[in-house]
Formats: sequence, structure tokens, C-alpha cells
Amino acid sequence: FKWAAALMLAASVIGCKHNVSNTPETFTVTFGVDGTGGTLKATVDGSEINSGNKVEHGKTVTFTAEPNGGYEVDKWTITGGAFETGTGTGGSTTAKVKITATVNITVSFKALPPVQKYTVTLMQSEHGSVTAEPAIPSDNQIAKDTEITFTAQANAGYQINTWSITGDVLQSGGKSGNISAKVKITANTTVQVTFKPIEYASVPYAGLDTYLKDS
Repeated sequence: FKWAAALMLAASVIGCKHNVSNTPETFTVTFGVDGTGGTLKATVDGSEINSGNKVEHGKTVTFTAEPNGGYEVDKWTITGGAFETGTGTGGSTTAKVKITATVNITVSFKALPPVQKYTVTLMQSEHGSVTAEPAIPSDNQIAKDTEITFTAQANAGYQINTWSITGDVLQSGGKSGNISAKVKITANTTVQVTFKPIEYASVPYAGLDTYLKDS
């Protein structure tokens, strides 16, 4: 009888062990964009997940905000958890959350301020040419603080004379005889270069007697 009871107890213990669940605890993760201006995606261990998916306890979810053209990240909000240090702040495009409960994350976007532009006019002169890098667009509008390098090229028989640069901040070059000038656009700007003929030094004619003497 004692042996039978022991066997029944052992069977009962073994049966209980088989019923223990090894399934990890999971929590629902929802996320989305508050308003318009971009998209938000999330990944776990490098694999993308959808809003409403369940994530294993202790896993870290990485959220990536992708602004549309003309927008930037405004702010992040979270309920049910906390962002990891250094993420999910201000205009950051990423946020990370270690999952310990059901969480909801949203991100909002805001329109970028309009870019201030100025008119840049490149005056072409006779006897040479001037190019700009980056090139000046057809509408002559250049964003504020853009740095442009102007390069002059004289035609055969001519050389660079003077630079005339108005309305901007000269960074380097732009002096008489310089090949180039680098400017920072901070106002409407006009650039012009003049060219002058190359002056060749004359060599006095030594005369036939000198030629014969040296021969």
C-alpha cells in the first residue's frame, strides 16, 4: 500500500511539471503618428512589428520617426512606460522603450520654417568667363548662408583684372588678379569680374653687329 501511494504521488508530481507553461509574458505595444507630416515604424531585434503586436517582457522596441519633406519631429509621448535615456526627446528621430507593461507611443511632426533666400547675380564680362560652385539656379535664388566659390577664366591673351562683389560676406580671394572668390550669401549679391590684355615686355633689338660678335 505504501509503495502504491508513493507511485501515485510521483505520478502526480510529474504530471504537474508537464502542466507548467514556459510561454514568456508579453505585452501589447501600440504606436502611431499624432497628426500628419511623417510616419513611425517600430522594430524588435531588427525585425519590424505592427502597432498592436505583443512584445515579450524585457525586450527593447526601437521606434523610428521619418518626417516627410518640409517637416521635422516635434515631440514624443508615451503612456505605460518610459523612454530609454537619450531617446524620445525633442526633435530626435528615434526612441527606445524596454517593455515591462502595455505601452502606447505617439510622435508628432511640425512644418519646417521657410528657408530664407537671396538673389545672386553673376555678371559675365568680355574676354573671359566666371563659373559658380554650387551652380546658381535659373531663378537666381540661393539659400541664406550658402557658401559659393566663383572661379574666373580669362580668354587667350587676357588676364584677370578686378573683382566686384557686393552684398555678401567675402570668405577668401576676390582680390585683383585672384582666380577665385569664396562668398557666404547673407544678402542679395552681385558678382562681376573684369579682364585686361596681357602686357608683354618688349626686348630691345641688339643689332646685327652684336649678333655677329656673339656668333
